Amino acid sequence: NHVESGAAALVVYQTRSDLLYCTMFHFEDGNWGTTAMSTLEATRWLPGPVSVEIAGSSGSLGDYTYAAGRVSERVAEVVLDDGAGGRSQAKVTRGTFVVFSLDGSLTASGAGTLIAYDADGVELVRRPGFRPQPGHCYVDPAGRPVNPANEPITDEGRCQPAEPWTGRSG
Repeated sequence: NHVESGAAALVVYQTRSDLLYCTMFHFEDGNWGTTAMSTLEATRWLPGPVSVEIAGSSGSLGDYTYAAGRVSERVAEVVLDDGAGGRSQAKVTRGTFVVFSLDGSLTASGAGTLIAYDADGVELVRRPGFRPQPGHCYVDPAGRPVNPANEPITDEGRCQPAEPWTGRSG
């Protein structure tokens, strides 16, 4: 999965066992550069219908804000809402999503909400796009915690069931 916006690109590459996330920006000198890259094991479980696995801002490189991650099969659409009337549509394919916003201030201000919808347009989840969700935790069917590093488990006694990830939705 990938998305390009002007002088920026965000790519999610799936191997059999891992996901590689990469952001690239076109610098003023005409060269392309990678500003963020991470790998993540493609586990079978998600903390809810949407898992944000890389997010940030390009800052001085053109003020892009980006987010990418995985979605469950229930998710048909993901939107990044800037809180001021601007909405950026994510590209959803094969269980992943990628989205750019031209408002680079979203990460610094803590603004920005990711909203996921099902195929009928029903809202499934509304979550902060660029900060943890304190108090939210999820467990797989065996009771093991399913939370990415940026969403700390704060109350294991009241966790919600994790959602399966197949890598085939969208």
